[in-house]
Amino acid sequence: MRLLNTSTLTLTEFVGEQAPQYAILSHTWSDGEVLFQDLQEGGGSSTTKAGWSKVLAACRLAQAQSYSWIWIDTCCIDKSSSSELSEAINSMFKWYRDAKICFAYLADVPYSEPGTDECAAALAGSRWFTRGWTLQELLAPSSLDFYSSEWRRIASRPFLADGIQRTTGIDAAYLSGYSLKNASVAARMSWASGRETTRVEDMAYCLLGIFDVNLPLIYGEGKKAFRRLQEAILRQIDDQSLFAWGPIDEGNSSGVLDNRAYPLLAEDPSWFRGSGDIVPFRPRGIETRLHVAHDGVTITSPLWKRNPSSWVKRPSSVYLAPLQCQKKNNVLNSIAIRLCSLADGDEGEGGVGNSPLPCYRFSLLLLTVPMTAWKKESLLSTFLYFNSRERLRAGGVMDRQGCVIRTLPRETQTREMFSPDLGLLNTMTIIPFTKRLVRSYGLGAPIVIRLASSLRRDLALVLQYQYMSMTNSDGDAISFPPVPGWMINRVVVIPSGSTIKDVAILCQEESEQWTPE
Repeated sequence: MRLLNTSTLTLTEFVGEQAPQYAILSHTWSDGEVLFQDLQEGGGSSTTKAGWSKVLAACRLAQAQSYSWIWIDTCCIDKSSSSELSEAINSMFKWYRDAKICFAYLADVPYSEPGTDECAAALAGSRWFTRGWTLQELLAPSSLDFYSSEWRRIASRPFLADGIQRTTGIDAAYLSGYSLKNASVAARMSWASGRETTRVEDMAYCLLGIFDVNLPLIYGEGKKAFRRLQEAILRQIDDQSLFAWGPIDEGNSSGVLDNRAYPLLAEDPSWFRGSGDIVPFRPRGIETRLHVAHDGVTITSPLWKRNPSSWVKRPSSVYLAPLQCQKKNNVLNSIAIRLCSLADGDEGEGGVGNSPLPCYRFSLLLLTVPMTAWKKESLLSTFLYFNSRERLRAGGVMDRQGCVIRTLPRETQTREMFSPDLGLLNTMTIIPFTKRLVRSYGLGAPIVIRLASSLRRDLALVLQYQYMSMTNSDGDAISFPPVPGWMINRVVVIPSGSTIKDVAILCQEESEQWTPE
């Protein structure tokens, strides 16, 4: 690693265990940061940058506490070297952990008396608590002090732990030295669910140290980085809570179960937003492990068979698969995911021959089942595909959700269809669901189909799915299920010189005027 001398403001590289005791800075980036190249050029150009005062203040603070060396990410990494950047990102958690003291500089928090409501509100609103990279900088250091925009010490992490817990959802125990390994994978993911990074890939890379895994950096791969992170976690941590993302229906009696294929792994940490209180457990007398392949993972679970599904072409069955995790305050039940099998025929209560039962995730919702389900004699081996949609297409089992046009007037044919949600498409046997319009009271994006006829001018069939609103038990909060429950359809004349895209856009604009009143 490369350290900055707090007296001479020069950089020195240390290899392996040779590094001296050092302080470390945690902050959020802004315009005009001092970079590695600025210091290499003799420091002349760096002194004119806006970030120079931050470097000087951090060095003075370290000197005042008898530290001759400090690590600052902006200038201690040569980001023009991809190999050095990769090594630094994979080592960063360790560097923060090994530092003797970490200074968390909150540039947007003016000093106020610690312990007051004013101080708590200022801390809760700081940008520092919204960035992806600062999560490991909050958790890794053995000693962490917070500083205001004037570089006045606010308080230590343990002193502020309760307030930080309210702001971040991180249990105060993990802010006071409790090992992160005691937190479930789902809980750790939830800590990042409200955070952001400038680059999509960094939302995965900033979590490497949180899970103690390593990955090569591939900028440009987008959200694939987060999938690679989860696959690496599966190989290293035997924790099924990684699959416990989505809303939880603890009553196991949801009015609407969305019969839809979902990926096994989340697309980003925001999918774990409600998973902060999930904890792992080990059923007594039962030893199971995850086995990871390139296209999925094998788990062992006491599958609960549900009624056959009518949503897929070939015979299949729907199951509840209890996972080895539960809500912290619901110790009598374990969390379960809904699965649909891909096996031909009715496989009964076993797998396919001696092979694991092939399945894919079949609902966004998490359900709960009694802990008594975990009996050794009821365990089944199940293979869960990572990418269910690709597997369904490859196996000829299509995700058949939507509506069908059963009949058309004589001499009429469907030519093409357009939706602002789906784009321009050829007509389909099954018209898929479209996303609910945020600014409309439950209406989905319109689908417009051209009806061509040799007997009359072309017409447009306008289809719109209606998501039925629901209220909570108190009647003061409205929500919508993940799948629609109704349709609103009509036939209109396509105006002269207009396209079905024009009709769809006009219909969507009209829909977005349909407000709750």
